[in-house]
Amino acid sequence: MERIERAERVGLLFWFATVVGSLTLALLPRLRALSNKPRWILAALVVVHPGWWLSARGGDCGATLVEGSILATMIAAVVGGIVFVRAGRASRARGRAPET
Repeated sequence: MERIERAERVGLLFWFATVVGSLTLALLPRLRALSNKPRWILAALVVVHPGWWLSARGGDCGATLVEGSILATMIAAVVGGIVFVRAGRASRARGRAPET
């Protein structure tokens, strides 16, 4: 039971990290100057994150939940980085200094 509870805590922790990272990026002035598409992508990553919806109560005692949460958070971080860099490039292309 302890292993299952630990897996659920880890899954929620990684989901929370994904939520905080996505919200932080979505609220940056750079990203708000772009279209809504990057914000929808970040929101979709939060919604499909297994830490939010996958249970640890059946089968492998949460191993899939932990591994899936780690993978989903890493994917969200990479996508968030790409969105951030693209927003900076778009900001510079418009001829103004990037805002943070």
